[in-house]
Amino acid sequence: IRLLDNEYPDNADINNYYGFIYRKMGQYGKSGQFYKKALQLDPRHKGALEYQGELFLQYKNLEKANANLKLLERICGVNCDEYKDLKKAIENFK
Repeated sequence: IRLLDNEYPDNADINNYYGFIYRKMGQYGKSGQFYKKALQLDPRHKGALEYQGELFLQYKNLEKANANLKLLERICGVNCDEYKDLKKAIENFK
């Protein structure tokens, strides 16, 4: 799993994918580290903002999930897939 991260440590997409994989495996701490790095590399990375928001919901942190939703709205509007998916996850959480 770590081969791509070793070859391309400064790639936001790869860090986002690792965050997704670890989140789906239930390894939330590792997942959060990868999302954080992806967003350090690209603060406007729509996928990382969406998935990190979903991770925040795993921690029952609705405030942080909503903050990511607001960032997505500023970056891509209310009609982009990442915004709609995170909004739906937040609505289902409530």
